[in-house]
Amino acid sequence: MNVLGLTALDIAAALWFAFCWLGYTFFSEWNGRRTPSLLARMDHYRREWMKRTITRDNRIVDTAIVQNLFQGNNFLASTSILVLGGLAALLGASTQAVNVVAALPLTHASSERGFEIKILLMIVIFV
Repeated sequence: MNVLGLTALDIAAALWFAFCWLGYTFFSEWNGRRTPSLLARMDHYRREWMKRTITRDNRIVDTAIVQNLFQGNNFLASTSILVLGGLAALLGASTQAVNVVAALPLTHASSERGFEIKILLMIVIFV
């Protein structure tokens, strides 16, 4: 069976990935109702910190902390852009990439179209 350049093994792997992704989503929502998540706890501490910041005279340290928090977000965004750029470049050179992957041990041959679909799926996930 070969649908859009994907083998039965490729389709089974995509279905397993989707099952795991959705299963983890449902599990984390279910578990989040019983136990406060890290995000909820951080939100609580952040609100307490902001309330205390209002009463302080010297807010230089608080400003430095906020700046560092924004830099962490910028690092994540720039890393994601680099990953997306690499995937787009790989999509442009899919013929060579398929040949390189086919030469690796313990891999199964994939069509160029199937390889492009897999790269597009990874782009969608990272976006």
